[in-house]
Amino acid sequence: MLDVHPNVLAELHQIGASTVRLWRYSDFATPITSPSDLASAIGLPVGRVAKTMIVAEQQADDVMRRLDPGRHLCAVLLPSPAKIDMKAVAGTYGWKRAELAQKEQVLDLFGYPSGSVSPFGLQKIAVLIDTALFAYPTVVTGAGKFGVELEIDTSTLWKIGQPLQTRARATQT
Repeated sequence: MLDVHPNVLAELHQIGASTVRLWRYSDFATPITSPSDLASAIGLPVGRVAKTMIVAEQQADDVMRRLDPGRHLCAVLLPSPAKIDMKAVAGTYGWKRAELAQKEQVLDLFGYPSGSVSPFGLQKIAVLIDTALFAYPTVVTGAGKFGVELEIDTSTLWKIGQPLQTRARATQT
């Protein structure tokens, strides 16, 4: 599992993740450039390919976000075709407004490059999980390194975050 970011690997070990399958883009005959490409290549519905987005309190500046990420940032795990309800996420944390964190900030704080953010290894911040993902036995999500994805048993997700229900629900596009 050298293709998995060390923070991801550490948390998977810590929580006792049982079902993990690694998908490397380089193993496929066709290029993987989107979640739908990956879903097609592995024969799963695109809704089972999840994305992790780091969301920030809009009024918190870069210094505040870095000094206290647990107060000013959160992660949202949702099906790749879904959009984040920023107003609901902000309301969940008592923020006036929420926005996506900058790519550079995510890389600096967590070590995950854009397009490979994992919901695992984010001990500094809370993880909200769209309940739509729990309809599947497994979901595919970032491994913390570009071009590598993990397929994980959805029961594992209960160990890392709280479900997005009425307070912060992602909406399908």
